[in-house]
Amino acid sequence: MKDKEIYTFDPNNATDDQIRAWLFAIIEHELDKPEDQQDLELIYECSECEACLRGSESTLTKEQYLAGLAEIKQRAQGTNGKKARKPRICRRLGVLLVAALALIVLSVGAVAAVGGSAAWECITSSAKQILGMDPGDTLENEKVTLIKGDLVAEYDSVEQALKAGGFEGVLYPTELPEGVRIESISCTSASDNRVHISFAFNTSQYSYSIFNYEKMSIESWESTDTYIISNRKYFIAYFSDVQQYQTACYHNGYEHIVVASNYDALINFINCLEEVK
Repeated sequence: MKDKEIYTFDPNNATDDQIRAWLFAIIEHELDKPEDQQDLELIYECSECEACLRGSESTLTKEQYLAGLAEIKQRAQGTNGKKARKPRICRRLGVLLVAALALIVLSVGAVAAVGGSAAWECITSSAKQILGMDPGDTLENEKVTLIKGDLVAEYDSVEQALKAGGFEGVLYPTELPEGVRIESISCTSASDNRVHISFAFNTSQYSYSIFNYEKMSIESWESTDTYIISNRKYFIAYFSDVQQYQTACYHNGYEHIVVASNYDALINFINCLEEVK
């Protein structure tokens, strides 16, 4: 799809296949840009809507999907404008792209994308060209990378990274199973002040995202259990189509969403959540 077609495409008068082609074209268009001009929020929105379009990996409602397409169209229309280069604390294309990929693959609604998503194939096919590495390769790094706007910096712990990002009051896991760690924390903001904080793990066993607005419609879940920890109520549901457990908790004005591969892993995770102070 040519650039002009990306800007003028109308998803309201298109087939599902045409919409998917459009979403993939936007993702590739963004990844072809210089590192400091890539719109990670737009990449995430495209992947999330593509997952919803396939029908099995997304928890978006129809209304949220349509709103997402409208936002993507608005943001895509501005992709042909040049952005001014801004200084960064750490100019590391590799870390930034790995975090972008993790944001797409491990975030809520796309946790099952690896191995079956055309969006994943589309992105990983660009990895060798952008990073000089083969798809599937990883960058070993024991520190936690924080990505927030123009800030790309490394910290010795998750708590330090969250404090540096100004995320006091959100919940974060103070303990994780052996061999599991958080590699990066990404914060993206939309024009309407909506904020999404995403934790990228070194495993697909967990996915954890935080929103400053209601992202998930708990009322639409077929059945839920409640689990109370430290006066915090967690709504838990099982999604058989992706064989994942998911929980939502509203705390300090944020919606915390955890996805885990099994029930015990989910309970162990939320039992270790504490506030950033």
